[in-house]
Amino acid sequence: MTIKLSLLALQNLQGISNYTLKKWGEEQEEQYLNTIYDLFEEISAAPEIWRFRHNLYPECQSALGQKHVIFFQQQGETLLVARVLHQQMDHKRHLTKKSFEE
Repeated sequence: MTIKLSLLALQNLQGISNYTLKKWGEEQEEQYLNTIYDLFEEISAAPEIWRFRHNLYPECQSALGQKHVIFFQQQGETLLVARVLHQQMDHKRHLTKKSFEE
């Protein structure tokens, strides 16, 4: 399955990278992002096992990775990662139609 990141997911990852780098340093930033990227691979290997979040957005699923929640949607043979949001954020507010556009 092909993994695609929405523009908003890319922006989320950049923000996570910048914050982690500033707060914890380069080594921790690399480790943390690698953990998120590894979870992308786990999700794409078996997307059907992850929790559906219809209450947040139709056909949306989520996976918790460390302190961030990955929101995604399977679109045929593509796994679209819509957002990567901190677990304490108001997820419903950040999951809009725009989130699920490539």
